[in-house]
Amino acid sequence: MNNKPMSWTVAALLFAMMMTFTFVLDMAFSPSLRHQAASIHSDLWRIAIPSDLVADAILVLAMRFVFNRYRSGRKGADLKTHPTS
Repeated sequence: MNNKPMSWTVAALLFAMMMTFTFVLDMAFSPSLRHQAASIHSDLWRIAIPSDLVADAILVLAMRFVFNRYRSGRKGADLKTHPTS
């Protein structure tokens, strides 16, 4: 298994997938948000969508940092080279 870090392309695809999933769930489970989606000046477009963008971006950056940190920390630890007693 190779120790490749998560690239920015994978992080961007993960972000796009998370935003799509968040928007679909918002529309599926909230009738008031579905009603507001028709108006460009509603709170959905001024508050909800930008806050979802920021929250998902922070989450993806944290996931990328943790994944890359985990992958880089395991480079020196190979359990096959350690003798067993």
